[in-house]
Amino acid sequence: MMSISGVLRMRHTHVRIIFLISLLVSLGTFSAHAVLRIANSCSSELIATAKSVTDLETPLSSSASLQKIRVTFNLKSIIRGAAQDEFFMDFLKHGPVEIISGENYQLILNNGWICAIKKL
Repeated sequence: MMSISGVLRMRHTHVRIIFLISLLVSLGTFSAHAVLRIANSCSSELIATAKSVTDLETPLSSSASLQKIRVTFNLKSIIRGAAQDEFFMDFLKHGPVEIISGENYQLILNNGWICAIKKL
């Protein structure tokens, strides 16, 4: 038979576990909601060809990690939203996406800012 203090300790432990589980679930729901809100604000989706890729001179261009390129795109098709026939965007030269002149890309944009880019 368990003593009263043992029962109270076990009950207190269960309350802590339930609290931690509910906290984790609520944080997961919050972050999923935040991602959903960001994705919903990306109102333009299009297919474009990288027409040209040029190096940009920046104050920190001597640092390889901060070098930038300017990519001029030609619009091929609009999936949703609106876009100009030709537009340019700046990228980190050694960033997560390598842009190659002549290649097609799917761009998802929010007022000219990239939400996602995918080489086709």
